[in-house]
Amino acid sequence: MASSLSKPLLETLYISTIQPCSDYAITVWGNTTELNKNILKRHQKRAARIVTNNFDYINVRGDNIIQNLSWQTLEEKRDFSLACLMYKCVYGLAPIRLVNEIELIRDIHTHLTRGVENLNVTIPKYTLSLIQSLGCQEKKGFVATETHECARTCEYPTRPKVCEYVLDVRWFYSMSVYCFDCPILSDDCSLDRCLTLDGVSRPSVTTNYTIPGPTIEVCEGDTVQVKLLNNLQDRGAMTIHWYGMHQEGTNWMDGVSMITQCPVASSSSFVYEFTASPAGTHWYHGHSGYMRNDGMYGALIVKQAMQYEYNSHLYDFDLPEHVMMIADWKERPTLSTYLMADSPTKYVDSESQKFSILINGRAQEDAFYDDHGDVYYTPLSTFEVKEGMTYRFRMINAAFALCNLVVSIQSHPLTVVAVDGSEVVPTEVDSILIAPGERYDFLLKATAKPASYCIYYAGSEDTICVDDGVAILKYTAGSNVEPSCYPVIKTPDTLTDTPRFSVLDALPLERNFDEALYNVDATHYIALNYYIEKIYAPDGRDNGIGNDLSNFRIDNIAFSYPSSPIVFSRESAETCEPFHAAMFKACNETLCRCTSIIKIPLGKVIEFVLINQNDASYSFHMHGTSFRVLGSETLGDIQHVAKPSIEKQDSEGLLPRLSPDRALIKDTINVPELGYVIIRWKADNPGYWFFHSLPNSHLETGQATILQVGETYEIAQPPSNMPSCGAYQP
Repeated sequence: MASSLSKPLLETLYISTIQPCSDYAITVWGNTTELNKNILKRHQKRAARIVTNNFDYINVRGDNIIQNLSWQTLEEKRDFSLACLMYKCVYGLAPIRLVNEIELIRDIHTHLTRGVENLNVTIPKYTLSLIQSLGCQEKKGFVATETHECARTCEYPTRPKVCEYVLDVRWFYSMSVYCFDCPILSDDCSLDRCLTLDGVSRPSVTTNYTIPGPTIEVCEGDTVQVKLLNNLQDRGAMTIHWYGMHQEGTNWMDGVSMITQCPVASSSSFVYEFTASPAGTHWYHGHSGYMRNDGMYGALIVKQAMQYEYNSHLYDFDLPEHVMMIADWKERPTLSTYLMADSPTKYVDSESQKFSILINGRAQEDAFYDDHGDVYYTPLSTFEVKEGMTYRFRMINAAFALCNLVVSIQSHPLTVVAVDGSEVVPTEVDSILIAPGERYDFLLKATAKPASYCIYYAGSEDTICVDDGVAILKYTAGSNVEPSCYPVIKTPDTLTDTPRFSVLDALPLERNFDEALYNVDATHYIALNYYIEKIYAPDGRDNGIGNDLSNFRIDNIAFSYPSSPIVFSRESAETCEPFHAAMFKACNETLCRCTSIIKIPLGKVIEFVLINQNDASYSFHMHGTSFRVLGSETLGDIQHVAKPSIEKQDSEGLLPRLSPDRALIKDTINVPELGYVIIRWKADNPGYWFFHSLPNSHLETGQATILQVGETYEIAQPPSNMPSCGAYQP
């Protein structure tokens, strides 16, 4: 393709760009403050190196960009070219990594219209008009080029695709050298491989060098193929669980280490392949040890054609930038935190570490100071909206601790339209209580005065969530001034008749209700409790820091993983059944561990009454299916939640149930403190499905079990070439 820029002009651009950036900015854009001159000067050498290393690239690619645009005069073309290079001079603190023209155009729009404004300089009006005329502010201007081909408008009738992804998992430090002068130079915080998190430096598990990992967006019925590259430098093995996917016919792709597969060894890879079903807001995370806690998680969005969706007519936009991933975060790697609880030491205060709530990987904890003593914080996540439009937000709680959060948005009611991927009758509320593992889709009408507003994530009073989080809702036409959102409000403003969304008061939206759910084949009462292990010296001395270690259990049994994945070993595995009355009694006063399995006949309607005998609420997740939530209540007294007491109350009709056709469909449920939850489902998906508590302190000490749906001959065998593993004895 012929070059549209002459060699002298390219030489002029090159020479201009390696001049001191402060002088060049004054020449092109006018006066700047003394502080900004100093900031620009600090990048003179760096900018020179960037242009030197990438001059041939700019020569070739820059010509193609410029010749495909419409220009009124050569002066405008030259000015735009200068603007491109000036952007790299001021903001491009890492080598140019452009993959297409669209990315450069988008960068110019973002940084020259916003970043330059932050530097108190003025862009010539014809340059600004050219940038704005590119239409970069409109999503349709670059969506097809910058996103995966499977992130598309879903067709009607359905036309499935095969969607391939690669996830590279490795340890990486937050606030590393890749962040340069972040947050003093705010744009440095968005540089490639810069993990800001809450501003505290610590080792983290990244996916493609990001936290959260890349969002996977597909259409229902697509075949998803994800190649996991295990590049963990500690040589640890891992798996990925596809949270919310039912994995019908692919039990071995569920991603539970030592249950449905062998963990993927370090320096190795594994390709997950499954059908994207059901539709809705879902996610993925590392399901080995504490990888989710240390950052290995991301969104999995399964969309469907508008014709299949009940609520699609209620909103204007469903954008990937409005996926909202919540996570809790501590300043130490999670294994360290766990060991301080499992084997505490009096030489380290386990409570004296910083704790944050990350929203899309961002929070503010540590303060930073420049040479003048001015204070800076790492950036918060910002969600942009345009006045008059209605947006669908997809919210996911990936927290690992007992961290239920009350979410509200200043001056904006929330309309819940889906829960755990299943649609509900639209319900307008002031706030949403979201527990770990849960997902809520809500609509936001951008009808307030154009400005910036606080999004609050307040730790709930019924859990042990020791911090709050914030993010920003920004109107595109509003002020760039970020509001002060601390302290986080615990009681949201009254904007509607419903202070908080209730799972029991909302109604499901579905097309094909299974009337078999009206009748129950078996009801199981399951106690969620813990065993206190005492530690004393041989002479009876206390250790000086407390001698109680908690082991969480299901029906008095603490789960232990088998030596080989149960999907392979099946009947040869050493297992136990927690419903055994004799075992339940024998293990009441001692710590019992085994690979517990609850066997469920295929095709039967099953009801679980989950009894929380602890004084904090927490969530439970069932793999491989969804269930109906028929009842839930806090009883508030340990005597009332004893298993015999619950069974007696139920026999007397004191545990009310919703009709199943009016009960919400979920796969994760918050079990209230000293209370119960009743769930019901039809066991029509044969396989070995993990059922467990979401808080990792509960899961890793044993609060889990395996649901075996169907006899072994009714459960499909994994492929013969699946990697195997297990104990060895010569």
